[in-house]
Amino acid sequence: MKAYVGTALLLLNLSVLPSAVIAEEPTNYCHEPEGAAQWEHLLANSPNDPIVIRLYALREGLCRMVDEGLVDPEQATDIFNGEHARGVMERLKEDNEKRRERAL
Repeated sequence: MKAYVGTALLLLNLSVLPSAVIAEEPTNYCHEPEGAAQWEHLLANSPNDPIVIRLYALREGLCRMVDEGLVDPEQATDIFNGEHARGVMERLKEDNEKRRERAL
């Protein structure tokens, strides 16, 4: 379990590292076509997954707020990354519970 959690958190941390280290201004991920396409694909493949739905909706709402100037891109990224980390931990917990049930 520790290796799995560590890997998931490492991947999450690597996904935000370049913008924090290289860019002087926060990256606005809302305007990256690849990111939008990935989320559309993920939602299409998992339309009933509550974690995917929650993250997709959060991303859409935060992007709208960034575009309207209500939230800056750095704050939106921090909010999204926090919720993403929570979703990763939630999914790991679910997976561990399923493994325990199968082992019984």
